[in-house]
Amino acid sequence: MCPSCGHKAGSAVSNGPALGKLNQSPATQAPRTMSATLQFGAPYAGFWVRFAAHLIDTIILWAVFGTLYIFFSFAAGEAGSVVALSLYALISLFYEGYFLSRNWFATPGKRAMKLQVVDESHQHISFGVAMGRSLLKFVSAITCGIGYLMIAFTNKKQGLHDFMVKTVVIRV
Repeated sequence: MCPSCGHKAGSAVSNGPALGKLNQSPATQAPRTMSATLQFGAPYAGFWVRFAAHLIDTIILWAVFGTLYIFFSFAAGEAGSVVALSLYALISLFYEGYFLSRNWFATPGKRAMKLQVVDESHQHISFGVAMGRSLLKFVSAITCGIGYLMIAFTNKKQGLHDFMVKTVVIRV
């Protein structure tokens, strides 16, 4: 078990700055930090795989909303529907921020598609950056979706929201 990142010995992790060179002696390998679990130099995730991850996350969030809606509607009628919608809005807002700033570096949908969100130097992002990225997706949407379509045409496969907070989505 790695004392720095908690990964089991022999698990599929990269050596971070060592760029996956597993044949190096322990003395020449980069120190194992939280960012060592990220694959430096990993390929950027394109539009369609990110879209699939988004669909998975949307299904998860709608399941949560449906459950909240049914529970609160039966419990409090029309007022319960408003409560359920308000809770759904809060959960949706913090969903991405929470998961991206944890050890997965990904929402459940991104994890299912084997993606991670990192900064441009492939380091773990903070909760604040993750929340900013989540909120800035609104800007990508109100540009008639052009902010999302940029993913298909930029070198690092970044959407407008990624450019604004300097993040990239990588395949792992």
